[in-house]
Amino acid sequence: MLPRADAPDVGLPRWFWWLPAVVFAAWFPIAPFWASDDYFALHWAKDLEHVLADFTGPWYGATDLFFFYRPLITLSLWLEVQVAGSDPWLAHINNVLVHACSATMVALLWRRWLSIGYAFAAGLVWGLSPIHIGAIGWAIARTDGFSCAFALMSTLLLARYVEGSTTRRWPSLVCFALALLCKETVLCLPGLLFLVAFAKQDPAAITPRAKRALSAIWPHIALLIAYVAWRVAILGRMGGYDAAAYEPLQMAAGLSEYALGLLNPLYWSPPPERIELLPRVLHLALAPLGFAPALLAVTVLLGKGRAKTLGFAVAWFLLASVPMAGFFAQADNHHNLRYFCLAFAGLAALLVTGGRVATALALTCTLLMLVRVRVEQHDADMQSRSMHEQLVSLLDDDLPGPWFVAGLPHQSQNAVALQFHFGIDRMLTPPFANGTTRVFAHRPTFALPGAVDLTDEDGLPIAPPMGTTLLFRGSELLVTVPQKPLPELPLDAPTEVDATSPALYRLNNGSGPVRFTMPGVRTPALRLTFFTASGYLGALVPNHAAADEQDGRLDLLTFFKTAQWSAGRELIRGLEPSTIMDLATDFPVLIEGGDYRDDTFTPTHRARRMVMFRFDRGLPKVMRGGD
Repeated sequence: MLPRADAPDVGLPRWFWWLPAVVFAAWFPIAPFWASDDYFALHWAKDLEHVLADFTGPWYGATDLFFFYRPLITLSLWLEVQVAGSDPWLAHINNVLVHACSATMVALLWRRWLSIGYAFAAGLVWGLSPIHIGAIGWAIARTDGFSCAFALMSTLLLARYVEGSTTRRWPSLVCFALALLCKETVLCLPGLLFLVAFAKQDPAAITPRAKRALSAIWPHIALLIAYVAWRVAILGRMGGYDAAAYEPLQMAAGLSEYALGLLNPLYWSPPPERIELLPRVLHLALAPLGFAPALLAVTVLLGKGRAKTLGFAVAWFLLASVPMAGFFAQADNHHNLRYFCLAFAGLAALLVTGGRVATALALTCTLLMLVRVRVEQHDADMQSRSMHEQLVSLLDDDLPGPWFVAGLPHQSQNAVALQFHFGIDRMLTPPFANGTTRVFAHRPTFALPGAVDLTDEDGLPIAPPMGTTLLFRGSELLVTVPQKPLPELPLDAPTEVDATSPALYRLNNGSGPVRFTMPGVRTPALRLTFFTASGYLGALVPNHAAADEQDGRLDLLTFFKTAQWSAGRELIRGLEPSTIMDLATDFPVLIEGGDYRDDTFTPTHRARRMVMFRFDRGLPKVMRGGD
């Protein structure tokens, strides 16, 4: 039974409003904690001047790397910090509230083409889908949830305008503006609004439907043009995400992979091994059946002559996916599914229009995966909280700084939840704590073949010859790692190396070589490991001393031009993100000498002091050749 087109939001049954309550209860935050660059975001957002700066400049004030414009997100975090300080509960409850509202709006949108029951089910499937775990359980990932909510509200208001409520177009425009202030993934909204306006027009009218649809959305198109012009003016470019590749076949395959993951939550995750609520055999049995609801929907809609409804759902998904084109080729990262929350509003209906059996199966698969991701998110949050509290408690012990902390996990065991990824150097500073000790993650920044791994034969982190090295073993045991010194590698070198932009330009122009010497020790190879907040990057180079020299030598110009942290990856480029994101851009460097045989470096000597390499925020410009 089709709904009335003249007043589709009037006279909804009371049970319909259980939808936001169910979604809210399903995602209710249970002992949430901060994750990944939440530390980065809240440290920035705690100051009102930063909030105001984000309205007229790049997000986080980053002139490189972050070519984003998301001031409304910064403002929301600032408001929460004023109320709750470093308590994460308010931020997460707000994420859930916004998400519950979005689920309701998905149902209200689909009520224009489906019966009340199926529209309710579409909103429920969308709201309970585990693809939202990042946007809800990760505070700063609200960029997806908030932008999606404003986009859906804009769409509903525009639909009401087309249906005859003449006061709804300008509120729709305001919601579009708010969505644009949250994330650039809503750039597609005028296309979605055109789709809705076109579908709601009376095909019997004299004026062509496309012309009437354009007449309804022209203010939104004008706003989009103004937004793009403003964004280019303050960022110097459009910005947003840069694609790894735009190879058509690879992109098509990736988009198909995302669609499968959205339609079947059991598709993008391996069978669970330890969570008793989700037995492995149940996962294996239901995973193939998880695609049945979508197949049944296509069959039913085509069989009943509802091809237009099917076309609307597919067109919505494709149009809403356009801003994520740069990620199509990266479908192996299931964290990217959260980017498709708005696009999934189109596919959600396909999982329920196949009938009651299809709806029941879709909800079963959704709920199974929802329980799993929520359990893993909770475990990860509890572990992160414990680690953070133990580090904060050590601030009173006057341990020598800086701290090199090993055992901080990037993400949870099954890669469902992010944990300590970025912003490690902010976690002991306001608003999270009142410390001033610098913190470095003692782990490879990127775990790729050929990357330096500073662990010994017992799996313990090699303690640098300064500060304090700490090791987490699980979430409960925190131990101090003693140093295991090798024979000394004597250094005739400054305590600090000027690697700022002007110095690198002078070095590159041959204005004067900078050399380290190792008096009396000449090892075949040298390894320099740079510690940053997110981890360390090391590079191996042959000793630059001549064949007849007894002292070792390191020429910095040669080093910076040739050093690679992994095969084909230049060290200097690997340091670019840290020079932008870290609180401080002077990095302690561990220098070792040793043998290099069979593609393996074996350290035989280690310097008993670290050299500070002082970079600045201009390194990316240097790497672009000073443009």
